[in-house]
Amino acid sequence: MLISTSKRSRKELLEEQGKMVVMDAAHITPPNKSFKSWNKKGGVATIKNDLARLFKQSSAKGAEDNLEGIHRASRGRRGRVRKGVDQVKARGVAAYRKTLEARVGKMAAGWKQSARKLGGKLPQWITRHNSPGYVKYTQTASAGTLEMTNASVYPSRRGTIEKQLPYILRHRAKKMMKRVNFYLAKMSRKSGFKFSR
Repeated sequence: MLISTSKRSRKELLEEQGKMVVMDAAHITPPNKSFKSWNKKGGVATIKNDLARLFKQSSAKGAEDNLEGIHRASRGRRGRVRKGVDQVKARGVAAYRKTLEARVGKMAAGWKQSARKLGGKLPQWITRHNSPGYVKYTQTASAGTLEMTNASVYPSRRGTIEKQLPYILRHRAKKMMKRVNFYLAKMSRKSGFKFSR
């Protein structure tokens, strides 16, 4: 329907919609969680809160220094520090927190190649990462296919992202129908016929 109401080519329309889909996908890839805004601050706050729950800064003899190993072992299925874990005395907590904060946006950056190719613009805190991902357009005699892949989604979060895909597609379909209705209403005004949704 969108193709029939537009003067643009199938490839142009597919790439236009693909750009919007990949931007929607980036908007709900952690730490982001809304189509309307980015959430770097939320990612940083999550790191701060988790580490505060797990570690207590200490320079005493016997304080732990393998923070990454302890942190990894204390995380649950969704990557957060599990409730009820014992707090550990450790040295170098601030430095470790900065290391983790520098990784914020890495998973969402798997959409960077697709967004760049299709004309979308992601925030710098996401594009600073070189995360794997790709976009591919295939044209057959009867249809065009646009494939976009984020290969940096952590295994523990893959199910979460996959569950969001129908939500993304419904959101995009709603926007497309709004556009189609706009074109049909415009055409009906020119032709003199009444258009009803």
